[in-house]
Amino acid sequence: MGFREWIVEGDKCSVHQATKVNLVFTACQEDEYTCNDGSCVHIDKRCNLLADCSDLSDELNCTTTKIPQTYIGELPPHFADGFPVPVTVLVNITSVREFSLLDLRISFDMILVFTWRDWRLTFAHLKDDLDMNRVRDDARVWKPEVFLEDGSGSRVDVEVRGGQTSVQRAAPPIPDDIARLKEDELFKGSENDLQEIRTLTVKSACQFDLAMYPFDVQACQVLIRSTLAARSIALQSQGVNFLGGRRLLEYYVHEVRTEGGEREGRTHITIFLTFYNLYKYYICGTYVPTTLLVTITYFTFYFNLEDFTNRIMVSLTALMVMAALFLQTNQAIPRTAYLKLVDIWFVFCIVTNFTIVLLLVIIDWLRENRHREKENHLNMKKVAPVKMMPFPNVKNDAFLEKKEPILSFYFRLNTWCRILFPVGFICFVLSYLVYTLTNRKA
Repeated sequence: MGFREWIVEGDKCSVHQATKVNLVFTACQEDEYTCNDGSCVHIDKRCNLLADCSDLSDELNCTTTKIPQTYIGELPPHFADGFPVPVTVLVNITSVREFSLLDLRISFDMILVFTWRDWRLTFAHLKDDLDMNRVRDDARVWKPEVFLEDGSGSRVDVEVRGGQTSVQRAAPPIPDDIARLKEDELFKGSENDLQEIRTLTVKSACQFDLAMYPFDVQACQVLIRSTLAARSIALQSQGVNFLGGRRLLEYYVHEVRTEGGEREGRTHITIFLTFYNLYKYYICGTYVPTTLLVTITYFTFYFNLEDFTNRIMVSLTALMVMAALFLQTNQAIPRTAYLKLVDIWFVFCIVTNFTIVLLLVIIDWLRENRHREKENHLNMKKVAPVKMMPFPNVKNDAFLEKKEPILSFYFRLNTWCRILFPVGFICFVLSYLVYTLTNRKA
């Protein structure tokens, strides 16, 4: 019993006197495999990486792919009706390595899963576990070739970190043929899927739009394009999965999706990545400090009008601190020909501070000019012979406010500044918020 070599003599059809042939005599059932020594094991134990036969014969000749001699690995498996080979692509993004605004570049790791069928092949010993069905001689098997582009059509840098080709069992085996020496299960290539997994690191340029920075939403595109024309291969998107952490240092991965299409006679799959800026840092590090600096400068209108030195020193100090903060913020983001949203905020705050400084100088000049006029008036007035009440100090602004029927212009200007600046600042902040909320989109 079992696998033996036999010598056949007296065969009139053979030109040789004796012929050696291999035959298997077995008493095993249809769902069993005959070991070389004649013992039986279940057919599922054939090529399962475990020695179930005492002579280890169940783990011999375990090649998954049966490649015919006429097979040409450079040619895609065209169908008889002339339609292109459908190749589904599943994209798994495992992590975002880099998101650089200064370099206008994004880098991420992804796993591409290609699935197709090749009717020219025959498979053997397929298991339900995909890892058990690896194609060992995958260099001879046709596989879809693709290249990657960014949104502008330029090639991206791709580093291949690994890959493997396997067979996904999707149909029952071919009925057993008594003419076959072994009871191996065979499967048609037209009914079972070939699957290739490629692990890549992609470095792609990204055209960032920083007009809404730091409340911006950035969108990047990476295209997976076939090297063959659409008449030979048709890439079909099977979706995308984002498996890594979505919260980056400065941005949050909001949406990842794929979309199929065709361009220049080749099919492609576009990967869209959308990033939302984590603006809380800028609220705490930019908007709150600048608002406080503007508030401090504004409160100089409540200082004593004669205390010009302190009024101007506080305002100038706040202005210089705000200018330094503006330069520091601009060093962390790319320079653009257009104004960013954060630039508009800084320009408004700096102009507001400068306007306050200018008004403080004007108010003090008016005050000094008013006092000089009063002193000149007193010097020109004749002294009366009768005893008169002493004229109050003209530099006493409280007295001027009570006694003069019309307040001095510099005093009224200071009062107007106390009212108008908060109103103008609040109106600008509300307009800023409305514009940000209505325009924050990719």
